[in-house]
Amino acid sequence: MPYNVDRSLRSVLSRVLIRRILKDRVTASQIQNRIDFENLDKHEKDSLRNELSRHVPRTIVALDEAQELLVTGRKRTGSS
Repeated sequence: MPYNVDRSLRSVLSRVLIRRILKDRVTASQIQNRIDFENLDKHEKDSLRNELSRHVPRTIVALDEAQELLVTGRKRTGSS
C-alpha cells in the first residue's frame, strides 16, 4: 500500500482485506474438507475442485507494523 496513504485509511483497508481473505479461506477450507473426508462420486469431487479453484489459496499474511492493526483499547499519544 502506498506510504502516502493516511494511516487511518491504511488501517481500515488492511482490516477489510484481511477479513475478506480469512472469510474466503474458511469457505475454501470447508470445501477442501468435503473433498478429503466425504464419500463423493467423481463428478461431485470435480465440481468441488472447480469451486475451490475460485477461492484464495492457503495464504500467509505478513504484516509490517502489525501494532497499527491491533486494537488495544488505548489511544496513542505522541510518538512511541
